[in-house]
Amino acid sequence: MLTCLFILDIVINRHKFTLTNVNAQMVTSVLTGILKEKNISCEKYEKKIILNNYNNMEIRYVQWLNSVDIDFNHIKKIPFFKEIEEELSNRIKKLELMIFPYSGLFYLVVGIIIMIVVL
Repeated sequence: MLTCLFILDIVINRHKFTLTNVNAQMVTSVLTGILKEKNISCEKYEKKIILNNYNNMEIRYVQWLNSVDIDFNHIKKIPFFKEIEEELSNRIKKLELMIFPYSGLFYLVVGIIIMIVVL
């Protein structure tokens, strides 16, 4: 049963990944820059980017604290999908601007509260 859930998780989350210490604005600006370099017309909405040249396929993203989850499932059939994914990761790593790690602060506070309750 556990193996089936593990395999199902791999299949569902195959083309999704998370970038940490960034916000959605940073990710969308880098991603739209990459798409423009590849001459792909796109429109930026609140939680998705629509590729006009490719039957309005979508790249969805969700920001939570200091990380952004990106879902590339809808564009996985585009021939240069892997290039876009790798270029996004490389450019985000090169950014000098990182945001404060709120999730780390959250875990630190929760840990202190647990220690106070236990002791």
